[in-house]
Amino acid sequence: MTISNLDYEKSGIEANTYVFDQSNTIYAVVLEASTEDSITIPAGAAVAFFAATAPFYMLTDGTAAIPVANVEDGSASEISPTSTRVRGRSTLSFISEQACTITISFYAGA
Repeated sequence: MTISNLDYEKSGIEANTYVFDQSNTIYAVVLEASTEDSITIPAGAAVAFFAATAPFYMLTDGTAAIPVANVEDGSASEISPTSTRVRGRSTLSFISEQACTITISFYAGA
């Protein structure tokens, strides 16, 4: 399957507000509390958008972790990102302090 291009247009509702077509490649990750899970990024994906039922941590090409102390070496997992570039990456790892569902909408061409 070919992943949807990241096409958008002004919404017409508010200045500088854009809307996107729904992706044809949407994954769902169902997490148990404090249990990491990873997915493989689909071939051709360039950008991923996230929505979740609870806060979560995400890391590309590694294992996401919930920090329990300062992480000052640049290796911390990102908390509840709304989007990220995934071109050239292999995996996305997720973890949450509570059970939740995360949807990931992948797009090509960004």
